Amino acid sequence: MYTQQPKKLMIINILDILRRYTDKEHRLSQKEIAEILKNEYQMKADRKAVKRNLMNLIDFGYDIEYSETIRMTPNAKTGELEENYILSDFYLRREFDDSELRLLIDSLLFSRHIPYSQCKALVEKLEGLSNIYFRSRVKHIATLPDDKTDNKQIFLNIELLDEAISHNRKVAFKYAEYGTDKKMHPKKLADGTERLYVVSPYQMVAKEGKYYLICNYDPYNDISNYRLDHIRDLSILDEPAKPFETLQGANGQRLNLAEYMKEHLYMFSGKTVWVKFRITKRMIGETVELFGKDITFSDEKGDGVTVTVHTNELSAEQFAKTYIPDVMILEPQKLAERVRNCLKETVQKYEKNDKYFQLADSLYAYFVSKQLYSARLDCINEDLLVLYDIILSRKNRNDWSDFDIRLIDEAPDIIAQFSKLTESVQYALFYPSFVEGCIEALILLAKCPVDFGDLEPIRQAALQAISVFHTHISHSGISKEMKEFADAEYRKFADPLEEYYASTGFDSEELWHIHDDLGDLYENILNGTAVNVEKATDRIHRLLEIVEPIQGAPFYPIAVQECRQVLFLLVKCPLDFGDLEPIRQAARIAYYNIPHYNIYYN
Repeated sequence: MYTQQPKKLMIINILDILRRYTDKEHRLSQKEIAEILKNEYQMKADRKAVKRNLMNLIDFGYDIEYSETIRMTPNAKTGELEENYILSDFYLRREFDDSELRLLIDSLLFSRHIPYSQCKALVEKLEGLSNIYFRSRVKHIATLPDDKTDNKQIFLNIELLDEAISHNRKVAFKYAEYGTDKKMHPKKLADGTERLYVVSPYQMVAKEGKYYLICNYDPYNDISNYRLDHIRDLSILDEPAKPFETLQGANGQRLNLAEYMKEHLYMFSGKTVWVKFRITKRMIGETVELFGKDITFSDEKGDGVTVTVHTNELSAEQFAKTYIPDVMILEPQKLAERVRNCLKETVQKYEKNDKYFQLADSLYAYFVSKQLYSARLDCINEDLLVLYDIILSRKNRNDWSDFDIRLIDEAPDIIAQFSKLTESVQYALFYPSFVEGCIEALILLAKCPVDFGDLEPIRQAALQAISVFHTHISHSGISKEMKEFADAEYRKFADPLEEYYASTGFDSEELWHIHDDLGDLYENILNGTAVNVEKATDRIHRLLEIVEPIQGAPFYPIAVQECRQVLFLLVKCPLDFGDLEPIRQAARIAYYNIPHYNIYYN
């Protein structure tokens, strides 16, 4: 690097070596520093000279760390052994650690307001504040996101992928997706085992504030994109990665990142095609910003213009759906037809949704006419929940307040009032929210796993009250015989609503099986029988998946109501769940994500 270096430059060269080659994970001995001086700076130095200059740098204020070891050596004059301190493992502590530098570089790369040439120059200057090891780690990051992630492994993933890309190695990982519990869960195979992905990684990029890995999924020969924050348990394999140029769609070329990002607006995988859109003129700016300037405008007439772009097929579809009615696909015909069919299906869903609310409005009006949204039912619900808490506490009667005594004494009458007020819907398939709340409170009293003692008549009254709401129900719904007992006026509104749910393909049958499983789960917890926590929480998650399309509906099918009641039991169960606590937490999340009322109807 240098020729015939004067000795006075030794201290500068040693400082340069520490800056370029050391950090806390990469340290140098005096001997190693002397070897670098010789090989790269053409400067010979013994260890004493190296040590002297290192100590001078420390005296000058440079933050240089090192380790000390004691070695017993004979005195040159007396021959007696004496302690000698050996200094080694030198490294330079920096003003910015690597994570801080990466944060600064991320901010630059994600900025859309700094010209590329200036951004590149600034990034190179920031890289120069660290060492050669940092530079090798950041070269595979094209742009970094600005949002937070639930995946605490993301920075470890980046480091491992850096290494895999540098050494041309495949990686393996599990891939997670959000469930209705708002938590990430690894994707699974049909047999329930967690799916393992083996891919050849090529580049990490960011789009719309999210990390993506551009790679090839092993069983196939095309290009895939995976979210880095969804990747779990990543490991590097001792197997060479597939060359990018051999993949379908690469056209025998190495990865052109700028071209790839331009063609994959939404980071969908799939083939790239020529697409012709008809857009309104107000969409011209948005189209240029999304697809870049390598597009063609033609046939400008009135408020419209045709634009031709070479892009990913799924990205083109998403673009057209996002900006309806200002964007219409003209070619290819298959893609235009796919979007057209999707729009038809969407319109049908909206029309079906309107029909549902018309039916729900009619049923709501019926419930109001029967005073089933009355304040009295709301008070009964509150009284029953307070009564449950009093029974759980089982304090001495002398410790009860006047209110407690009055409530306990009046409990049978309160339950009888509930039965009287709800006669018109005792054989119903849909309940008003106030009725559903009272039923849940009564089930708590009926199923409470404590000894009621002299208050046992209250449990029996609760059992009697809810029995009429349960005995007529089976997996096929309400029995024909019991329908005859239902109020004729109620059936005029409820039957069409029942038929509506049947027409939507809503899977009540699977819900009834989940209901039975949750009922068995509750009994097993009460009896101390062994329970599989993972299987139990999976069933609760599956319940949420089935109900998700109708979450927040004014009136749920009976199967949903029944499942919700068992969830309430699990949430309110007074027993200590211990290791089974994840089940209670899953039940609580599911219960509050299936609200039994809609604000509009209250």
